[in-house]
Amino acid sequence: MSNIIKASDVNYDAVEMNQLQDSTETPKNQIPDEILAELATIHKRFQELYGQYRLCGIGDPAGVHLASEAFLDTFADYNTSDFNHPDYTEILTTTAYGVTFFCIR
Repeated sequence: MSNIIKASDVNYDAVEMNQLQDSTETPKNQIPDEILAELATIHKRFQELYGQYRLCGIGDPAGVHLASEAFLDTFADYNTSDFNHPDYTEILTTTAYGVTFFCIR
């Protein structure tokens, strides 16, 4: 009997699941499986939006970061402030749906 495992024999979902802690007592900082699944879904959706709408970042305390072209094409009303960076001199911000949207340029 051979101990060789072919790639077609592997259940990759099971392999990934084995990467999680398997214990009856949950460690203090262990992320529950349902949250990991939600984060994976969010990441996949972020990648779609990043490519299509020039989304730069979500989750920063500052809000939703857009590329400047996308920001200017989307918002007519916004505030402008100085931004102290050698390559970027201003930050544009606006609020929509209770969230701050911004770009730096």
